[in-house]
Amino acid sequence: MHLIFLIWSSTQHYGNFDTQILGIMNRAQYDTDMIEDISNFLSQVILRGCGLDPPKHSAMQMKEPSQ
Repeated sequence: MHLIFLIWSSTQHYGNFDTQILGIMNRAQYDTDMIEDISNFLSQVILRGCGLDPPKHSAMQMKEPSQ
């Protein structure tokens, strides 16, 4: 149950607090690269926290996180 709460709250945060997040990141809106970076980060943290190895994505391995 706590895992579900963690997944829900971490993803919901980006929708509910977009003004604050975009302001801190000096962005006007979410773009495709930013959404991909957020998704990859959350997926890796959650899967590793469950003791699992995240799948390897060639785009993720080759790309630096967006600034």
